[in-house]
Amino acid sequence: MPFAGYSADPKSCRIALKSRAHSPWIRRLLEEMEFEVVLADANGALLIVESRKKDERLNAQTMERAAHVDPQLLAPVRDRSSETQTDLSLIRARTSLVHSRKFLINSARDGDKITGEWLHRCDTSGITPA
Repeated sequence: MPFAGYSADPKSCRIALKSRAHSPWIRRLLEEMEFEVVLADANGALLIVESRKKDERLNAQTMERAAHVDPQLLAPVRDRSSETQTDLSLIRARTSLVHSRKFLINSARDGDKITGEWLHRCDTSGITPA
């Protein structure tokens, strides 16, 4: 289990994370271990966004200080639930399939134009997902 060797008392720790692709599962894991987790909006935390020095170590120190003094400075957000994330992934996958299908149909129609032939407009319902 990740973080299993960590020995601090979770009740006395507050952990700040930037919202990124990996943050939902890390946040859930840390909350299961009873840590207080502040999920900082990566684009909304003005302390980091407006900083002239772009350095990960400096950003981490800034987040640490802000989480200790006033977590609201990090513009905290809640990430999507795992169910919502799964639904969103399904919607995005379907959207990709629709775009791919449209691209394939248009490529077939355009490919014949090179030879001077034209595919007549036809019903594409025969091209359905299996």
